[in-house]
This record gives sequence, C-alpha cells and structure tokens, in this order.
Amino acid sequence: VEPLPLCHRGMSASNVLKTRSGLLGGGFCTGVGILSTHIDFQLGAETDLEFCVTTVSVALWGKSENPREILVQSQAREGGDHSTFRRHIVASADEHEARIVLNVPLQRIRLKFHGNHKGIFG
Repeated sequence: VEPLPLCHRGMSASNVLKTRSGLLGGGFCTGVGILSTHIDFQLGAETDLEFCVTTVSVALWGKSENPREILVQSQAREGGDHSTFRRHIVASADEHEARIVLNVPLQRIRLKFHGNHKGIFG
C-alpha cells in the first residue's frame, strides 16, 4: 500500500501549511506606534520539499487600517535571512483583497505588512 500524496485536489491544506506567528505578533497598533507586523508560513510542514506557489491572496478590511505595503519574502533555510522578492502597494483604503502573483517554488514564506492609510486602529 502506497502512502497518500502530500496534497491533492479537494484535500485540506492542514497537512501542508504550518503558520508561525511573527515576533510579538502584535499586529498594527498606532496607539503604541507599531505600524509593521509579519506572519511566517512553512509549506510542507512534514517535509523539506518546496511547493509551487502561484498566488497569495490577502483579505483586507476595506478601511483606512489597510496596510499601505505588503512584502512577500522567502527564507532559504530555517534560521536564515528573509529576502524580499515581491512588493505589493495597497493603493487605497477601499480595497478588500490583495492578490500577489508569485509562480515560484517555496517552502518558507513571510508576509510583511507596513504602514496604513491614516487609520487610527492600525
């Protein structure tokens, strides 16, 4: 009997996606002056394989608390530096989704969020 594939159409992504919250994970908070945060993802949580990532979709609030900039970074190995390879500018506070086309093989991804559109909550 052969083992099931790591992922197939219709299968839950829980076996291939592992999230690790960013340092302090405080999110945006203008009250304490934090206008930047990040979220780390590891694909293939149980393996060292890379997976082809076609698109990253980020749901936005559609308010002035939207981030002004989203950076997509990769990490070659655990504990290594993160390199920015895509930059997405959120043009307005009215946007509800950011779609960032990647089409690259990855294992470790960091989404970094900077600034806002003059929001008071983040």
